[in-house]
Order: sequence, then C-alpha cells, then structure tokens
Amino acid sequence: MSGTKERLACIGERTLVELPFEFRLADMACLASGCGKKYGEMILRGRIDRIDINVALKKKVYDLVLSDYKASSSGDWEQLKLYTLVLLSMENRDLPSNPQLVRSFFRW
Repeated sequence: MSGTKERLACIGERTLVELPFEFRLADMACLASGCGKKYGEMILRGRIDRIDINVALKKKVYDLVLSDYKASSSGDWEQLKLYTLVLLSMENRDLPSNPQLVRSFFRW
C-alpha cells in the first residue's frame, strides 16, 4: 500500500485486497464433506475484497479480519461464511487454519 489513505485504512500488520479464488467443492471436502461428495465438481469463483492480517480488536488478537464492501447497508452473512471456508482451504502461510481466529464483517 503506497498511499496515505490506504495506510490509515489498514487495521492489521498487513492488508491484502481483491484476493481472487477458484476452488472445486471437492477440494474443500475436509470442511464441507457432505457438499463435497454431492456437488464435488461445482467450482466456486470469486474475489474477497479485503483481508487484514494480524489484527488486534478490543484486546483480542485475530489472525485476520475479512471485509466485504457493499454499496448499501444490506449484506448476506452466508457470503462471509463462504469466504471464511475459502480462506481456510487456501494453501497460503499468511492465512489462518483456525476459524476461531477469523472475524468477518461488511464495510459500507
């Protein structure tokens, strides 16, 4: 992040933005075994708007905070749950393997 506005917006040690993903549901079978068997060939594609890594909020430390930007005040919590499952399936050392250390919310 190079600009002042982006640095001020960071709430963790580091921020990833617009992280693309593409997973076959079968590859997520360890997290969603029933779905993986029935819909294994389904491919999930998308982009996670923002991930802040190593965040301290209200005296609790999270591995990351996942954010989804919305144009209005409505958001679908199922979308954030799906993004959390995707993050837990990614093979990236910077991303957590413990869902209890992840927090998700919408930004307007």
